Amino acid sequence: MQLLSANELALLYEAQKDCVLYLQQVENPDDQIWELVLKLPNPERVYGVQTFVGQRKIWKNLHTAVKFVSETCPNAEEVILRIKKIG
Repeated sequence: MQLLSANELALLYEAQKDCVLYLQQVENPDDQIWELVLKLPNPERVYGVQTFVGQRKIWKNLHTAVKFVSETCPNAEEVILRIKKIG
């Protein structure tokens, strides 16, 4: 999965109105952790979000991930919560 910065995510979300945002649970035996995924339908592509150092961004608290979405994509009206991975 290709990773985007928060700024790239915001720009792509605004440019592609038919995209879907998912907060999905990452398999981890010790804890529940979450990642944000942006899915484009045509052509189908899946993007994740990266940290400032280029690693995949994950959250331990779901409410913190939702806050990130609302701040990064303020026009987002919906985020789908998935407990199984896509893509």
